[in-house]
Amino acid sequence: MNQSTKWIVGVIVVVAVVVVGYFVPKGPSGPVLTEPIKIGFIGPLTGDAANIGQNVRTAVEISVKEVNETGGIDGRPLEVIYEDGQCTGNVASNAANKLISINKVPLILGGACSGETSSFMGAAEQSKTVVLSYCSSAPAISQAGDYIFRNYPSDLYQGSFVAEYIYNKLGKKKVAVLYAKSDWGNGIKDVFSKKFKELGGTIVIEEGYEQTSRDLRTQLTKIKAVNPELIYFLGYTEASIPGIKQAKELGLTIPLFGGDAWDDSKNMD
Repeated sequence: MNQSTKWIVGVIVVVAVVVVGYFVPKGPSGPVLTEPIKIGFIGPLTGDAANIGQNVRTAVEISVKEVNETGGIDGRPLEVIYEDGQCTGNVASNAANKLISINKVPLILGGACSGETSSFMGAAEQSKTVVLSYCSSAPAISQAGDYIFRNYPSDLYQGSFVAEYIYNKLGKKKVAVLYAKSDWGNGIKDVFSKKFKELGGTIVIEEGYEQTSRDLRTQLTKIKAVNPELIYFLGYTEASIPGIKQAKELGLTIPLFGGDAWDDSKNMD
């Protein structure tokens, strides 16, 4: 995990501390509370995008340790309950329901994948549980409610930026889009395709695949048949690695351009 990641997550935890300090009740009188303040964490600790979840967990642990070593919040230490969202909506939803209903946390850090966060933000809003996502980019999250926040750019930015970069900087006018059927993949794909067409480019084909799929040969064969100049490949690590290998096996020699989920050193091996 690089220093930038640690710094960014450190900022997230500082914001979380402020939120917790605001929302945790403080009685005007009575005994001083000393028990830990529990906050929740949801992220892909296994499966798709586990590199993101594990890195963020490490940074959160470092930051919480620093907060607790300086006295916590009003003398109360922070305690984080970590839940594995597996980058999957139903798993993250179950995790959030546990954190909200059983653990009674005032704040959830997460999720990472947009599908994780989207799955429980309704329940969080209804229960007035603050959600601070460190990585979800689906545009709809921006208007999810009064208790839902994130510090990560919307797909509206990424999709538009990539369209301009591929069209203007790389000079590619005929592009295929290969995307995971998820909130993240669909969100970027829609924004990218709209902007790319506005610029004058052509989307020769859009091929989606199930996020859990590891065999993309059918989609790649269709893409090869329409002869694009570049493939915009929106996949998490576990599908991207076999997908890249399969593209080479099928004789695709055109550039593959990844999304932000490709920020994983395993994709470069």
